[in-house]
Amino acid sequence: MKTIAIFPLLLLFLFAGCIQQARTTYICPNGSEVEDPSLCAAPQASAEPPPEQPTQEQSPPAENETPAPPPEPPPNVSCYKQGGDDRFSKSIAAVLSDSTVLQQEEDHCLNSSDLKEFHCNGNEIGYTTYECDNGCEEGRCNRELVRSECIDTDGGGADHLYRRGQIIYRDYYSDGSTEERILVEDYCEATTLHEYSCPGSIGSPGHYRHSELACLGCSDGACPWQ
Repeated sequence: MKTIAIFPLLLLFLFAGCIQQARTTYICPNGSEVEDPSLCAAPQASAEPPPEQPTQEQSPPAENETPAPPPEPPPNVSCYKQGGDDRFSKSIAAVLSDSTVLQQEEDHCLNSSDLKEFHCNGNEIGYTTYECDNGCEEGRCNRELVRSECIDTDGGGADHLYRRGQIIYRDYYSDGSTEERILVEDYCEATTLHEYSCPGSIGSPGHYRHSELACLGCSDGACPWQ
């Protein structure tokens, strides 16, 4: 009888020991198992970048706001040279903005032998000073005359009385340039024709011959055709 009474008590002690040895296990969000939930590691922030915010379109100006005026185009500035671009002719250089003259310079003699010649340097005015070998007059250097040639435009032939002619001298200068000038022209005085022709030999420039010829009904610097 004593043995039977002790056995149930022994089972009771064994069962109580099993209850004291029982443990509760917790599963963390990352899958690890711990006995205390405070031991779970804190979740790490996601490494993915935050989503981009949609770009906001620029709002139109308010109704009472005056839009800024467009920028003005730059002025159309240019340099213009009027007249010969050499020291033997007088000329003018001007800087223009559209049709407005901003600056203007004219060739002129500094003294009896030196010339100040203006020219265009891009959109600006520049100048060069020349020493004139034959003197400076009226804003240009005097050229050295090499020779002159007399030209009678009516030809001076047998029929020259029936055509109005001119005496032209073509001058040749040391710089290689030429220049023509009209000296005289045939003309009528009543029935008299004043006829001009080149001399047989040219002396100084401006030489010519003059004849007075009677004809019937002289008109327009020529006798009528017979």
